[in-house]
Amino acid sequence: MYTAYIKEIDSIKVILGVDTEKLDPVETQKAIKPFLSATTESKIVADKFSKIAKYTADNQTSVNQGKRLQERVSSVKFKATKDLLTSDFTSTELESLKAYNAKIDENNDLIKTIQSELPEAQKNLKLKEKELMRSKGVYFNISENETRISDEQAIDYKQKLKSIQGEKKFLTATGEIIEDYRNKTFYGKISDKWEELQVTKLNQDVDLTVYIPQEDLTEDQKSEMAIQFETDRIDNLTNEERENEIKMLKENAVQQSINMRSKLDIEGDEKALEKSRAYYQEQVNLINEKYGISEK
Repeated sequence: MYTAYIKEIDSIKVILGVDTEKLDPVETQKAIKPFLSATTESKIVADKFSKIAKYTADNQTSVNQGKRLQERVSSVKFKATKDLLTSDFTSTELESLKAYNAKIDENNDLIKTIQSELPEAQKNLKLKEKELMRSKGVYFNISENETRISDEQAIDYKQKLKSIQGEKKFLTATGEIIEDYRNKTFYGKISDKWEELQVTKLNQDVDLTVYIPQEDLTEDQKSEMAIQFETDRIDNLTNEERENEIKMLKENAVQQSINMRSKLDIEGDEKALEKSRAYYQEQVNLINEKYGISEK
């Protein structure tokens, strides 16, 4: 199972990431234990361990029988078991010892065969355990900003999230990729007038057949807009604001003219005053034109 991390931005639910749902290992083992024990794979592994235990126990029995026989001969011959010779045993006793050792060797061969088969059996059991964990596993509770999704949705979401990585785009909970135009400025010409559109929300519609992103404007469009917006700004000024602006601009023109004359005087230009006055008048004419002032 998978989960999707969801965040709501301006009433739009977007997917931030996809993750596998987290199994609770303790509770899952409790839940699948009876099912796992009943599987053929589990019975095969248990049978192999049971046989290894049986053959190991048989070996210990043979070892114990051999020890008891040696101890009996040792007491008859008045020798320590480690000092016993073959000649100290009867032919029947030697046959018994030989039979015990043969049984141990036979059992060890059987144990080795079973041990060689164990890895494959245990691998199959592990695969069955994983299968049961997927179908009957117990998962941790998901957080408030998560939702369970199908395997098919997880694949789709992962591919789409990868495709928009590093871009100002979002994947919605419905699987749609949308542009994030927040903090971007657009301009559109409507009824022969440029309008500015500031996008502040993700759910704000932008008609790209009308509006142009600021960075895509041509120099001619920028120039045209600058003139229009400045005209609109001036038209919206109060009389007081208008008079104050004109006064300030003309004072700036006077100061620029003074600076110009001083520079020309220093350079020895005999027409310094004439040139500075001409410059001043030129600036005043531009100001008058800009603010629609006609001087009589």
